Amino acid sequence: MRVIRTRITELIKENKTTKISLARKLGVSRDTVQNWDKGRSMPSMTNSIMLVGILKCKIEQLSEIIEC
Repeated sequence: MRVIRTRITELIKENKTTKISLARKLGVSRDTVQNWDKGRSMPSMTNSIMLVGILKCKIEQLSEIIEC
């Protein structure tokens, strides 16, 4: 079975920011960022593109597929 795991927390730490700061820049709630991080929901394409710019990464770095 394959599971998608987000790397948002790791990228936030690498960029020395916080979930609250990230949420403000994206115009979403901290809970929304938390839900993305926990895999409860996924960011829209628009938010993914904004995440790439804010977190200075490539879109494929936002998540990874894990074999279970």
